[in-house]
Order: sequence, then C-alpha cells, then structure tokens
Amino acid sequence: MVAAAKKWALENPQSSEDVDRRAFVYRNCGHVTGGYNHAALYRCPMCREEGRRVELRFGNETAFMRGTDVPLYAFLPCGHTSTCSTVEYWSAFKFPVHSTRQYRMKCPFCYRELDEQKPHVRLMFQVVR
Repeated sequence: MVAAAKKWALENPQSSEDVDRRAFVYRNCGHVTGGYNHAALYRCPMCREEGRRVELRFGNETAFMRGTDVPLYAFLPCGHTSTCSTVEYWSAFKFPVHSTRQYRMKCPFCYRELDEQKPHVRLMFQVVR
C-alpha cells in the first residue's frame, strides 16, 4: 500500500500538501470540502448526497465581475467562483458557437460551456465538529 502511494506521488507532480490545500465543491448540493484525494464520484460528507465534485478556482479577471459582494457562487462544471450578480448575468448571456447558429452559456473566465440544467451553484461552507 505504501509502495503504491509512493509510486503515485512520483507519477503525479502534485504533492499531498498541495492536494490538502485545495477546495472542492459538490455539484449537486454546493457543500465545500477540503482537498482529500478521492475519485470524482462519491458522497458529500455533509449531506451524504451522491454526486461529482469540482475544484474551486478563483476568477481573477475583474472586468467580468458584476457587483462587489462576496463570491459565494461557482460556475459549473469549471468551478470558477464569483458573485451572485455575476453568475446570474453570465448564465443568462449566451455566446455563439463557432460556425453554427447555436448559442451556449459559457464561463467568462475560461470560456468553457456551462451545464445547461445547473450552470452555477451556491457555495455552502460548514464546519464539521
């Protein structure tokens, strides 16, 4: 078991300290958890709802931000965090798809297509004691 963990650490450039410092959000419920390293599909430790999680990323481009409130929302599936007014604005705005007559919602920070059913999620921070 230890040999397999060492082999995995050598093959993957991220150290275990880097994984521990990352934050993840569960797509279905919005709970934010620490970066323990597991598969992408499992249960939320807070509410036990089964679903995928994505790593939170901070959108640093202030030109795309609307409002000055605290970033408590995240775009799905990319995980960029932003304010309520920003996610509502960009979720309603549709970009043209290249060489077609279709329009899709996209994250303003990475230009990745947003989920059609749930383009954003409210982040819920809870402390487990």
